[in-house]
Amino acid sequence: MALYFVYAWFLGAIDGIPPLPLAFSARAKEDLPPLPVRPTSRVVTKLQQAFGLDCPEVQRKIKIELNSRSMLFAADSFQIEPDGRVRLLPLSVVVFNKDKNENKPIEINTIRGDVAYLKFDRPIVNLTDIGSRKIIGGEISGKIEIINNHKTPSRDDDLFIYIPNGPLFYQESKQLIWTSDTIHLTDNHSKPRPTEIHGLGMEMELLTEASLLPTTNQSKKTKSDNILGVKRIKLLSNVDMHLYVDNDSSFLGATPEKGKKEAAKGLPKEKAHIGIKTLGTFDYLIQKGRDIATFDACISPGTPKRDVIVTRHHEGKGQIDQLVCEKLEINLKRKDNVGPTSGVQNEEKSLSSGIDIENALATGKEVVLISEEEKLEAHGNSFFYDAKTSTATLKGSPEMWAVKDGNILHAVDMTIQNEKADPKNPAAKSFQKATAKGPGWIDITEKDKDKKGKPVRATWKDQLVSTREGIFDLLILTGDARFDDPLHDQNLHADTLKVWLKAAEPAKTITNTAAINKEKPLQSTVVPSGSGKKLHRVEAIGNVSADSKDLIIRDSGRLSAWFKEVSVKNAFTVSNNPAPNQPKPTVASQNNTTQPAPPISVIPNMEVKIDGINNNNKKPSTAPRPIHLSARSIEAWVDQIENKNKLERFWTEGSVTVKQDSEKPGEKGVDIKGDTLQMTAHPDGNFLVVTGDLAQLRMDRMLIVGPEVNIDQATNKAWVNGVGAMQMESTTNFQGT
Repeated sequence: MALYFVYAWFLGAIDGIPPLPLAFSARAKEDLPPLPVRPTSRVVTKLQQAFGLDCPEVQRKIKIELNSRSMLFAADSFQIEPDGRVRLLPLSVVVFNKDKNENKPIEINTIRGDVAYLKFDRPIVNLTDIGSRKIIGGEISGKIEIINNHKTPSRDDDLFIYIPNGPLFYQESKQLIWTSDTIHLTDNHSKPRPTEIHGLGMEMELLTEASLLPTTNQSKKTKSDNILGVKRIKLLSNVDMHLYVDNDSSFLGATPEKGKKEAAKGLPKEKAHIGIKTLGTFDYLIQKGRDIATFDACISPGTPKRDVIVTRHHEGKGQIDQLVCEKLEINLKRKDNVGPTSGVQNEEKSLSSGIDIENALATGKEVVLISEEEKLEAHGNSFFYDAKTSTATLKGSPEMWAVKDGNILHAVDMTIQNEKADPKNPAAKSFQKATAKGPGWIDITEKDKDKKGKPVRATWKDQLVSTREGIFDLLILTGDARFDDPLHDQNLHADTLKVWLKAAEPAKTITNTAAINKEKPLQSTVVPSGSGKKLHRVEAIGNVSADSKDLIIRDSGRLSAWFKEVSVKNAFTVSNNPAPNQPKPTVASQNNTTQPAPPISVIPNMEVKIDGINNNNKKPSTAPRPIHLSARSIEAWVDQIENKNKLERFWTEGSVTVKQDSEKPGEKGVDIKGDTLQMTAHPDGNFLVVTGDLAQLRMDRMLIVGPEVNIDQATNKAWVNGVGAMQMESTTNFQGT
C-alpha cells in the first residue's frame, strides 16, 4: 500500500494512454449518423415474393416457416383446441414447389382463409413447435382464395380459385383437398379474356415426391414427402366453363381463312368463345406435357335427362355451333411443351392460350352437332376430333344422320377434314372435305312448280366423298352408286358416280354495275343445295344404267354429261346444215341476268327424235316411247334453258345399239347399230351420224347400211358415205298392186 502511495504521488499525473480520435469525442444527437437498415428476414422476403411487397401478411404477428422451408404460415391469432388441433386466424399459407433446376422460375401456390384448424403429426404445446411438425389434416372456413403464379413473376396471368364460404378440407394421407361449396376458377393466363369455370363441390388431388417413385418403391417414404403441385382437379356438379381458343382452331367450327388474314396483317389472332355446361362432373388430369379434361353428365337410372353441352359462339354474327353429348374427353397439349422432367409439377393450367386441343371424344346414346352458320344438324353416338389430321368424325350405331339445307344424309359414319389451300395457287382457298362411309343415302330436296318437295335420293354402299376440284364442288359416290329422281321420273346407276357442282353466278343489275354478291367459298359440304349450286358435269363409271321417260341406258361402261347455261335466244346457234361429223357447239348466253339454279337432274333430257327423217311433219305421240341405248362409252352435252335441261349433242362409241318402238303397232320402229353414233340437236330436226364396219340404221320400213350413215331431219335427207345399201319395205309391187 505504501508503494502505491509513493507511485501515485510522484508518477500518477503522467498519462501514458493516447488521446481519443476526434470522431469518438462527444457530439450532439442531431449530429449522429443514421443507424444501418435492419435486413429483412428470410420469412418476410418469401411472404413478399408470394403475396406482394405491401401484402398484409408481412404485418402478421405470427410468421412461421416449416423445416422443409417450402411452406410458410402467417396469422394474427394462435390457439390450441381441446382436440389437439391448432386454430389460426386469419390464415395465409405459401407453398414453394421445388425444382432441381435452379435457373427455372419458381412455382408458388398461396391460400388465404378467414379461419383455419390444423392437425399436426405430433402434439403442439406452444407456437414454436409448429416449425418442427408436419400437417396431416386441416380445415379452412370463410372466404377462401387459392392462387397459382404459373411460374411467372407477373401478377396479371395468375390462376385464382375462389370459395365464398367453405369449409375447405385437407387430408395428408390421401393427399386430397376438397369442399362442397361453390367454386369460381379464373385463369388469367388466357389473353385477352380469362378462362373461367364455375362449379359446385371440388376435389383436388395433390402430387408428391412419393407418387413419382416406381410402384415397387412407393411403400418407402422419402425424407420429406413434399407437395410438388396438383395432379387432378374435379368439380362435382353444376359445371359451367368459358374458354377462348384461337379463332382458326377447327374444333367445332373452323374459320381458317380469317385466322390467316389476321396473321398476314400482323394482328393478334382473334379468340373464339367456347362454353361447356353440364350438371355432372368436370375432371382435369394433369400429366407430363399434356392434360386430360373430362366432362361427364353422370347419367344413372332414375335421374332426369342431363347432357354435356358445348357451344362455340360466332360473335358478331349472332350464331353458334353446338355439341350435345353425355361424356366429353378432351386431350390438351401445352404449346410451349413445358413440363416437369420428373413428373407433373404444374398447378392446374386449365384451357388457356398456352394449351392446344389435341383431340376430343364425345359419346352418348345420342350425340348431336348443330351449326347455325352451316345450317347443319347431325346425330350419332360418337364424335371424335383430331387436330393433328384436322378431322372430325361422327359415328352412329347402326348409323348417323344429318340435315343440311333441308337435305338429309344417312351413313355409318361421316368424317370432315380441313384441306389447306394450294400454296402454289394464290387464288386457292381452304375447304372442307367430307367422307361418309356406306351403306348410306342422301335425300336432296327439290321443289317443283307447285312447291311440293320431291327429293332426289342418292345411295351408295362403299363411301361418299364431298370435296373440291378447282372451282367446282365434287361429289363421288362409290359402290353400287345410284341417283333416283322421282320429280323427273328418272334414275342413274353405276359402280361410281361423280357430280361436279359450281356456285351460282352473282346477280347483276341491268346497268352492268358491280356484282351484288361475291362468290361464296365452300365452308363444308355434306350434301349439295339445289338453290345454291349448279350442275356442271356428271360421270358414271362401271356397269352404267339409266332410266327416264325419254332414255333407257343399259350395258354401258361410262357415261359423261356436261351442263351449261344458255338463254332461249342463243339456245340453237349452229347451222341447220352442218358438215358431217363436225357439229358446231352452241354459244353460251352473254346476257346480264342470271336465272335461278336449275334443279339437280343428273340425267339429261334426251329428246333425240330419231323416229323418222321428216320428223317435223309428224304429230307428237302421246304414248311414251323411250330410246334404249347401249354403248361402251356415252358422252352428252346438255343446255340448261330456263331451268330445264335439253340435249345439245351426244357421242357414243363401242358396240352402239339404239332402239325405239314405233308409233304404229306392228311396225319395227328405230334400230341403230354401229361402232359410233353422234347426234347434234337442232330446232328443226336432229343430225345423226352412225359409223362402223357395217353401220345399220333402220327406221320403220327403211333400212340403210354402210360405213357411215347420215340422217338430217331438218332437210329430210339421208345418205351413205362409202359403199352402202338401202332397203325399203313396201306392201305393193312395182305395178302398185
